[in-house]
Amino acid sequence: MEQGRVLKRLAPRPRPYRSVFGDFQLERFVYGQREGQAIELIPLDARLQLPETCTSFLLQSWNERLMIEQPYAQTNDLLERVLEVRQSVQTLERQQAGLSTSVDAFWARRPAPEPASANTLVVNTVDVKGVAMRASETRGVGGKKKMALLGSVYSIAPFVRTPDAVLEALFAEKTSVLKPAPTARPKPLHKAVRAGLIRDAEDHSGEQARMIFDWMQYQNRLRNPDGARHTVVLIDGQCSLWQAAATHLPGEHVTEILDVIHVAGYLWEAAEVLEDTPEQCRAWVKTALGQVLHGQVADVLTDLDAQRKPRRGRARKRLDSVYTYLDVNRQRMAYDAYLEAGFPIAAGVIEGACRHLVKDRHGALRHALDRPGAHAMLQLRSVALSELWEPFMDFRIHSELSRLYGDQAANDDQALPIAT
Repeated sequence: MEQGRVLKRLAPRPRPYRSVFGDFQLERFVYGQREGQAIELIPLDARLQLPETCTSFLLQSWNERLMIEQPYAQTNDLLERVLEVRQSVQTLERQQAGLSTSVDAFWARRPAPEPASANTLVVNTVDVKGVAMRASETRGVGGKKKMALLGSVYSIAPFVRTPDAVLEALFAEKTSVLKPAPTARPKPLHKAVRAGLIRDAEDHSGEQARMIFDWMQYQNRLRNPDGARHTVVLIDGQCSLWQAAATHLPGEHVTEILDVIHVAGYLWEAAEVLEDTPEQCRAWVKTALGQVLHGQVADVLTDLDAQRKPRRGRARKRLDSVYTYLDVNRQRMAYDAYLEAGFPIAAGVIEGACRHLVKDRHGALRHALDRPGAHAMLQLRSVALSELWEPFMDFRIHSELSRLYGDQAANDDQALPIAT
């Protein structure tokens, strides 16, 4: 031992070990000052590079890749049929919580993506999504939702389009036999996604927002260290998100864009008040959205203002909501200029992340989660959605081995491969 300390070999201590090959009982010698005091050295654990828990690193990885796609019990049943290894749901939940503690450090140590061309855009999108909670998290009301926050950062080449082309694409008939030739659209590069569900003792979500926007700020520094590339912030219109983005993502070359799909949704809301039939609604929305895409937001607001004033009751309330939404965000709706510059105007990446991260997984649960469990799930699933699962598990394994054994295994010339 270091500093000339001498340890005594104590009575053998068996430990359970579960791998993809089944359950085992490992007999090993341990060392310490004397029986009854802390064990200070277990050479076999270091040589085999065993995890702290009884589950092997490989089985942990398999467990989690399945758990982030399907419920715990279903994961358990599948692995039991394939591997004849039985694990409890509680074990899987604890394992997931443990793995999630490495996510922050993993993101902090990720290298910068490969440099792209000088005109590549850095795009930031953020959204919220409800996650069903256990009754213990929502004052006794099971299934009630708390809002998770999701952020995404990616790089993409500019893609110039015209307002009319976008309008026709949005209103294209799905049943049309004659489809236009596909346009070679640039693909998002180095897409990274992060999600979380954090609350303080007063159920406030400030820490959640700080986590996501601090991470987005860091991702922007990696991709755009000198601030020369143009940055786009694409959000659906929630005021608190715009405020957080302005704080964390400032800069001379930053353009805020209101997601045009949400704009279309609000216009449909107005059309349902103003028109009588689905055909009339569709025609009204297409005309209004065409004006918006051509930079004529003021004209749409003037028309809405004139039509809402004589209304009363629920109809007036609905039109007021649409008018306010468009008016508050009008400075983020210069779509003709955005399209000419090749900027994206729809937050498809973050909407897809909401669906994959939250709806697909949490919507399939037979029981709701507690908040820490939901946060752990979102943290790990976002790593997988960013296509970084293997690098994450490598990071987790080596971090854990360093924490548990330091350089013991590395200095052992007979060290064995990491146990599976």
